[in-house]
Amino acid sequence: VIGTDMKALKRMAEKKLGVPCIAINAIGTRYYDEGEEEAWLQLFKEFAYKDNASEKGEDIVTREIVDKEYTGIIGATPLETGYSTEKPLLKACTEYGIDSPIIFGMGNGLEDISKAPFCKKNIVVSVAGLKAAGYLEDKFGIPYEVAFPFIPEEIKESVRYEVKKLFNTASERDDLENNTTKKILIIHTQFAANELKAIIREAVSNNNIDSPEKPASGTVSVDTATFFMKSDNYSEEGDIHLSGEDDLWEIIHKKEYDLIIADGDIERLVQAAGYEGRFINYPHFAISGNMNDDSVLFFS
Repeated sequence: VIGTDMKALKRMAEKKLGVPCIAINAIGTRYYDEGEEEAWLQLFKEFAYKDNASEKGEDIVTREIVDKEYTGIIGATPLETGYSTEKPLLKACTEYGIDSPIIFGMGNGLEDISKAPFCKKNIVVSVAGLKAAGYLEDKFGIPYEVAFPFIPEEIKESVRYEVKKLFNTASERDDLENNTTKKILIIHTQFAANELKAIIREAVSNNNIDSPEKPASGTVSVDTATFFMKSDNYSEEGDIHLSGEDDLWEIIHKKEYDLIIADGDIERLVQAAGYEGRFINYPHFAISGNMNDDSVLFFS
């Protein structure tokens, strides 16, 4: 609410209810990720602490965390991951090589938030989690890194297949002899797009695009774009922040992409802008309301 003293509101709520509270300044004119950013930061500021537990209780928590060497996962929400429960996320973390993950905010509560100071490291899976991870690093010395282990396997396989097909179709082999660059655009959250970019580059470097006849000699240029938060610290040249559909329309007109990876609802827009290439549907709930699993959020 415009003009509300959020700190005073927090104090009033705590006095009235007798429990710790947080207050988020959600002004209603920005996207969900900016609200998430503030919510993550305030949750960890309010409930992640070492010094107010009893000596016995703190020892128990410390021993449990140190023995298991937990890794905190910050920023995983249904809006960011496309999953409504923690089960597929935990499975994805295991397959990614993340041991003993605590996926903050998914399948757990404030008790796990209170364990944050004892984690060996944090993995940030959305730009909205960077401030909270920075706070935990400054406050408790917990290092963090950025990754996105939650891309569905079928999406990864589709990407590898389409990239291979892009280079190995008979009509395009002659072009590759001249080191033609194939252009790919990924539209999603920044960290999900970066993960897909790495998968594409790995496929190329591992010669996964070679044909049985002769190796492909072309190269791949991968741009990423997002309508949501974007950190310059994790951007490359060619990464784009979209302020609206008009920006995307203009990009499609300027660059002749060979493959676009984005939510299916975007396909009609890029086709209207003149795009005639290949398209992979990678759902993004914040765009279309579609999830990566069979769950339904907010809609019937």
